[in-house]
Amino acid sequence: MFKKCCISLLLFILTFAGITFGNNNVNAEEVQNDNIYFNYEEAVSKGIISPADYTKAEWDNFQTNQKQAFQSGIDTQNQDEFVSYSRKVVLPVRGLRAGDIIVTNNGGYGVTGHAAIMLNSHTVLHISGFGAYPKTLEFNTFKRNYLKKRGHWIHVYGSPSKDKGLKAAAWAKKTYANKTNIKYGMSPALGTINPTYCSKIVYQAYYSGVGKTSVYKPNSNLPIEPYKLNTYIKGSGIIQLYTK
Repeated sequence: MFKKCCISLLLFILTFAGITFGNNNVNAEEVQNDNIYFNYEEAVSKGIISPADYTKAEWDNFQTNQKQAFQSGIDTQNQDEFVSYSRKVVLPVRGLRAGDIIVTNNGGYGVTGHAAIMLNSHTVLHISGFGAYPKTLEFNTFKRNYLKKRGHWIHVYGSPSKDKGLKAAAWAKKTYANKTNIKYGMSPALGTINPTYCSKIVYQAYYSGVGKTSVYKPNSNLPIEPYKLNTYIKGSGIIQLYTK
């Protein structure tokens, strides 16, 4: 009887150890599963891109850069690089307001990561990916949707000023909010509305809502990457950080 109890206890300990320690290395793998890289043929067949806009070589190179950016996003979550970058910034700097730029490493349909814009202190506008249209939702809901697993993070980059943020948010709301006829897709044309993708909406909100002098011009015709979005908005800096 004693021997059977010892064997049962040993099996229980081994099983528990397997469950516990087997889940520790979850960070990179789980986040990466949330990112979908469409190959050229698939992106074309789904209507995400047009062969007239991007060659296979351009798209393949873009996707390679995206995967590198994604790994960088995971590394950033380890905080060393991010804390070094923002060591002079005490977070949070302030509360959320209209025009703030949201970037997360969870998501990605064709591009790595995801971006959105605040319409006010509690409402987000974004397009989630292939098959979706631009929608509004509460920021708390956005957080629940995108901070699902260890390794997920959300960075908030502040609007350059309250006035510019209000103008960008007003343009984004009027142009995109809950417009079911607008589909997800990518093209070099940053002046068009349909199709669109997550970081294009934010860029356009400042370019068209505030003025072309409020943004830096992209140095290629490839899609604007969410991870680099804040570098295109003049005067935008980190104000908040959320992690899982």
